[in-house]
Amino acid sequence: MKHQELFMSKVNINECHEKIKGFLKRLGTTEFKEDLEQHTIDVPLRLEFKSGDSIELNTRILTTNEGWILIKCLLMFNDTIPPDPEIHEELWSKLLQGNFEYPEVTYSLDREYNIFVETDMPVGTTFENFESEYNSIRFGAINYFTKILPKINAEIQRVDTFERMHHLYLFKLHSGVVIHDYPFKSSNELEPHLVSSGLTGLGMLVQEITKKETQMKIIEQEDMTILLEHGKYITGALISEQNLISLRKKLKQLVNEVENFYDEQLEKFSGNISEFENVRELTEKIFIPIKNK
Repeated sequence: MKHQELFMSKVNINECHEKIKGFLKRLGTTEFKEDLEQHTIDVPLRLEFKSGDSIELNTRILTTNEGWILIKCLLMFNDTIPPDPEIHEELWSKLLQGNFEYPEVTYSLDREYNIFVETDMPVGTTFENFESEYNSIRFGAINYFTKILPKINAEIQRVDTFERMHHLYLFKLHSGVVIHDYPFKSSNELEPHLVSSGLTGLGMLVQEITKKETQMKIIEQEDMTILLEHGKYITGALISEQNLISLRKKLKQLVNEVENFYDEQLEKFSGNISEFENVRELTEKIFIPIKNK
């Protein structure tokens, strides 16, 4: 036990992150999202297929206090797989066969049955070993989409798992009071109340122009999208570089769960937003399924 505690004390997360970022740059990777508090680095893994299509997968590199570097690539969300038990059973079987046939590849599932390919190595690893292990992630991802999925007797759509989200806002209908906001990227965002006031005002303007009570669901710019989901008490606004069905589903799920959990507080809301401090946990559970996996 003392030996383990001594080893853990020697693991400097900041030094490990700088080392990993150096390795990634040597591999030609310049884009990543770093969270020192959570000991993670998120990297987009881009795959291109013969059809001309491409996909970006979220690859999370986690440094543990025990001295390990864990790499997990999110291949597919469970909700993109048809809800047929036979399809799931067939897919899980193919994943297990893949683990057996390719010793350097490990496919896995999290508690929500999202599909990953993963690997690990000690923090003292060399660049050569890191490169080899990182390439096994790419190989496993390509193998999944080009060999495993085509053998499944179902149409399963490939979707990006590296979701380029910027900011999430939850605010009260009509009043625009922000009860929760969550930055996915570190940037100089506007004050939350300015965002909610602007979106609320824009929605009212559109209703006035169209003479319809229907509410806006999406605002699109050339390279940015605002997805809107309206509940009984609150509106959710997600600012993203992508207009994905998976993001809209997550936004709707969050609005529903927040309203169900805080039904009484939202109905009798008097301006005290401290009542909603636990919404952060719901946000991370829904939008960041590989957080600390």
